[in-house]
Amino acid sequence: MKQSVFLGNRYDQCLDPATGSMRQVIKRDTFQYVPILQLIALLLSDDSIFRESVKDRVSADGVMRDFCDGSLYKSLPLFVEDKYALQLCLYYDECEVVNPLGSRRGIHKIGFIYLSLRNIQPVFNSRLCNIHIVAAFNTLDRSKYGFDKILGPIVKDIKQLEQGVDLQLPDGRVVHKRGTVVQIVGDNLGINQLFGFVESFSAVHFCRLCMADKATSVKIGPTFDI
Repeated sequence: MKQSVFLGNRYDQCLDPATGSMRQVIKRDTFQYVPILQLIALLLSDDSIFRESVKDRVSADGVMRDFCDGSLYKSLPLFVEDKYALQLCLYYDECEVVNPLGSRRGIHKIGFIYLSLRNIQPVFNSRLCNIHIVAAFNTLDRSKYGFDKILGPIVKDIKQLEQGVDLQLPDGRVVHKRGTVVQIVGDNLGINQLFGFVESFSAVHFCRLCMADKATSVKIGPTFDI
């Protein structure tokens, strides 16, 4: 199910065993993508997940417990037309796979995009078995080619899901499903990268949620008497 998506070519140095000298070779830059539509079809083939996806999550007593209880859910045409439409949560983070204090740090850092279905109860959705990797890429490639190329296949699949798709389940059943992204989460650095904000938190405006600047935050910060 995993696909290698081509990003571009680059020149690299390698040892020529015939001459014993270094020579330039062309290498392909790729990232790994798990097609979201195929992943969803695989998840829905599990009867317990399928049953969860067609349960009514709207609160009966007026207490807000879920995305389904908010005004955004009630105003989106997709969920007005289909209250069982899939709610996708995407999570982005980076992982340093070598010693973070070593000289090679950053070169082998990998970015991951994860997906989970918010139609499942939180008690089950918080388990690692219900959090799925949909993309893995070298962060140097993300800096070189930009997020648009990496997000391209994901956005394409989500647009199809919004319009409605017939999913072929592994057991032969075909189910018609619609859905969209309702939540994007990550740490401060990851979200700033994803939305194109300044990645250095020493910037004048360092917060994406408010208009506070460095000078203001220093003035209103806590003071201690010694």
